[in-house]
This record gives sequence, C-alpha cells and structure tokens, in this order.
Amino acid sequence: MLKEAFSTTMGPSSGPEIQLFKRFKAFWPNVVHTDYLPGIQVPVVASVVADVLVETKAFTVNQPDLIHQCEDYRELLELALIFLGDAPVRGIHFRKPGAIHRARFMASLIYSLKMYLFRNSGFKMTARELCGLGDLCIWNNMFLSRVSVSV
Repeated sequence: MLKEAFSTTMGPSSGPEIQLFKRFKAFWPNVVHTDYLPGIQVPVVASVVADVLVETKAFTVNQPDLIHQCEDYRELLELALIFLGDAPVRGIHFRKPGAIHRARFMASLIYSLKMYLFRNSGFKMTARELCGLGDLCIWNNMFLSRVSVSV
C-alpha cells in the first residue's frame, strides 16, 4: 500500500535508492533543527487532516509507550505528531537520516516527514516534489488515524 502511495504522490523512479532522499541526507548537516515548520500550519493540510486530527494525535501519543521492535516505528510516530503541531513526550529531536533504499519501506515516510518539516531549511525541491511530500505526509496521517480506529 505504501509503495503505491509513494509512486502516486512522488511519481515513478527506478533504482534501489530514491535520489531526492539521497540529496536530503547529504544536506542534513546544514539543517537547523529548531527551524522546522509543522505541516498543520499549511491551510490545505490543516483542512484535509481536520477530520482525523484527534484520532491521529491520540494514536501517536499512546503508541510510543508500547514496546516496538525497531526504533524507526517510534521515530515515525513522533514525526507524525510533530507534523500535526504537537510535541512527543520525549521532546522534539530529529535523528540523522538513515537508510534510503526501497527495501526500508518506513524510511520513505520518515524521510518525507522530515523533508516536509524542514521545507524552508534551504534544501532545494521542486514544487512537484514539495507537493508530493505534503500529500504523502497527509496520507501517512490518514493511515495512522485508520489504524487507531482498528486498534
């Protein structure tokens, strides 16, 4: 499902690595970690996620308390919460970008959230890339809200 959402929002690409993520990983040392902008500050994003905001926030706040096999699950949930304008219980901190190959499905969501949060950091993206990242971040929050209903 994520692969299809990524292809739809970001367009098709080939190769084992996603070039946009590779560029962002190289740019990461230039990012000022206090200069992030939550996605919820964009009026279009706010209107789209308004219906699922409460459920998604509740899910992302409660899930990190559970034991997760991988730290990337916690990172994804905390980034989703920051995207929605809240702070995780552990505070706001950003981990250095890691794996960028397609085999790490969660990496595409983590990278997308980080890139969208730091969209005004000086990292150069096309309007299509920025729009695609925004759409993927919205998809992620909609997905989390659906998961929260089924849990």
